[in-house]
Amino acid sequence: IDSLHRLRNLELNTRYLLRHLHTHILIGEEGPPYLLTGSGIFATHGVEVVHLPASYPDLFWRTRATNQLVALSSTPYAASLDADVLFHPWQYAEAYRLLKADMADAVYPFAKPTKRISRRLHLDLSRTYDLAPLRRLPDSNDDVATGGCLLFDVAQFRRYGSENERIIGWGPEDNERDVRLRHLGARLRRVAGPLFHLEHR
Repeated sequence: IDSLHRLRNLELNTRYLLRHLHTHILIGEEGPPYLLTGSGIFATHGVEVVHLPASYPDLFWRTRATNQLVALSSTPYAASLDADVLFHPWQYAEAYRLLKADMADAVYPFAKPTKRISRRLHLDLSRTYDLAPLRRLPDSNDDVATGGCLLFDVAQFRRYGSENERIIGWGPEDNERDVRLRHLGARLRRVAGPLFHLEHR
């Protein structure tokens, strides 16, 4: 949590998931407890904040944190989700359906470029938790991402090497994972629909 915007994004995303999905949420936080334990939505049933030891004072070791959270998960399917991305509930549901039907090993719940949610729109969304009014937002000029969110069969995820902990920090690990899974023959699918990104400092 390096800005209030990130904390607000995490809170909005957590409330959004709890409102629309029947799921258990693990939030990984490196270093000593910060603002999350025992506060607001982060103390809600179905949300668990996991404090992970920090190896670097100013760097979040994303790949290691994800692997540790997956190890703590007790479900056959899991999702690695950034705190600042949202999807329509049907996108999550369709990705889950593909995994349960054994039609994919991993699924991106989006197939379109990013739609950026400004901080002004963030306030509206925090009242309604409804992405439908935002469908007319323009797509960004970015390529379709390989990060943001990936749902996967946990056993297959481990079979294909989990996250690459030789990548320290964050940024390139999404592309590395995508290339590696494809080269190793994983069944990687996408669900039609946008990725909504909550802007932040």
